[in-house]
Amino acid sequence: MLKEAKELICPILESEHNLLVSVSLYSVLSKLVLIAHTFQPFCLPNPVTFIYEPIAAAIGVGINVFRKEANMIVNVGAERTEIAVIKFGYIVFHRTIKVAGNDFTKAILRFIKDEHNLLVNFQDAEDIKLIAGSVFKMDDEFERGEVECIGKNLLSGIPSSVNVSHIELRESVLCYAVREIVMEVR
Repeated sequence: MLKEAKELICPILESEHNLLVSVSLYSVLSKLVLIAHTFQPFCLPNPVTFIYEPIAAAIGVGINVFRKEANMIVNVGAERTEIAVIKFGYIVFHRTIKVAGNDFTKAILRFIKDEHNLLVNFQDAEDIKLIAGSVFKMDDEFERGEVECIGKNLLSGIPSSVNVSHIELRESVLCYAVREIVMEVR
């Protein structure tokens, strides 16, 4: 395992610059980077600095993580949502829940199937989420918008399409899907 990690990671990490690596306890790549860190004298020309993913997310959106006031970071990934409170550059609270972006996509799939008798594929539902997904009321132009869903009609068995409004997606699907994340934040 260590040999494979070294062969996989060392070429990626070789650089003339110091590296800042975001670490998640759930990521296979993060674990491999940690293993490769063992080989730092052998394959890395410069030091590697590890920071936890919530701190990297906070820095990425421009938050000064070293302030005395606490900042809450809610990082919604595909499989997990990380909730962290950061103060003085440290994570003082951290929780991970298994409700995330893929659950929103699956809720859209179920909604379109149940309400419109249309079977769409996962990638199309993901695209619908990215185009029309919102859990907050948006501007009037967005609110009046619709997204076309193309798939197999479950009643006739032939390809078909329906238009679903952005409001319908928000009120019927996404507000319920995000509820568990909101409950954890409270």
